[in-house]
Amino acid sequence: HVLKLWKTMKDNNVKLDTKSYNMILQAHVQNKHTFVNRVNQISSEMKANNVTFDIFTYQHLIRLFSIKKRVGKVNALHKEMQEQQIPVNGIIFMDLINAFAKSETIDEAEKLVIDT
Repeated sequence: HVLKLWKTMKDNNVKLDTKSYNMILQAHVQNKHTFVNRVNQISSEMKANNVTFDIFTYQHLIRLFSIKKRVGKVNALHKEMQEQQIPVNGIIFMDLINAFAKSETIDEAEKLVIDT
């Protein structure tokens, strides 16, 4: 349903902001059967339209990629957050730990705990 709304907004040239994209990303997180490439498309569109990622954008993306066991993407997003000087909140921290644990990269989880 949210995808239909997103398409309608795009078709009607509605300018989407960070909050709008976050709503779309949150819907994808809630629907754990979503396709990763669709989320990548949304993320790329945000960057192409110079829409700033905020802590909630990263939270939704990290949660989704954690669920999908895409630890490389989780790592890249975490590094991006660090570069943007966006602090890791408790939810993101737990999603990072879960992503590393699921992918059996405990050394990354340990490093995160030590660095935090």
